[in-house]
Amino acid sequence: MNKNSTSATKKMVIAGLLIGLAVVIPMISFKIYIPPFSATFASHLPVMLAMFIDPVTAAAVAAGSTLGFLFSGMDLVVVARAAMHIIFAVVGALMIKKNYNIFFVFVITMLLHGLSEALVVIPFGWPLYIPGNPLWQQAGLFVGLGTMIHHTIDGALTLVVYSALYKAKLFHKPLAFKKTNSVQANASTK
Repeated sequence: MNKNSTSATKKMVIAGLLIGLAVVIPMISFKIYIPPFSATFASHLPVMLAMFIDPVTAAAVAAGSTLGFLFSGMDLVVVARAAMHIIFAVVGALMIKKNYNIFFVFVITMLLHGLSEALVVIPFGWPLYIPGNPLWQQAGLFVGLGTMIHHTIDGALTLVVYSALYKAKLFHKPLAFKKTNSVQANASTK
């Protein structure tokens, strides 16, 4: 067996394990549920780890996460919010592939994640903003801000888990802590 087929097999097995985790975590993990907001502990971990493999794997794991939320019996608004993970996962995977600073990747994906989940609750009858109401009654804003906090927590957990998996040689891409590509390009033209 040559090295490329071994590498492809290893990648496929890791992707399958991440999809399995993405399906199971919503069914068994601790949840906070304040409709339409929900936070399921570590639910973004498999998706964020998949971003280090490639965009297709990230999208597949995010789709698996969506199925996990559907199978867990959560409301359809929560399932629709989970489907939005595909957006941030693909963008994050593309940025990682281009060696962007990992903190920059997590900030951009956090903003995309929060915005997409805030907007997807609108068709389910949850308004984005109602003047004069407190924050917890601003469904879209509450979901968006809550999602960004949840994304940040799971992002920190992902960095810890990724570091351990990298040391175990299950992942081969070192974390990029340098300046982002766009900053480097601007600096080199001066």
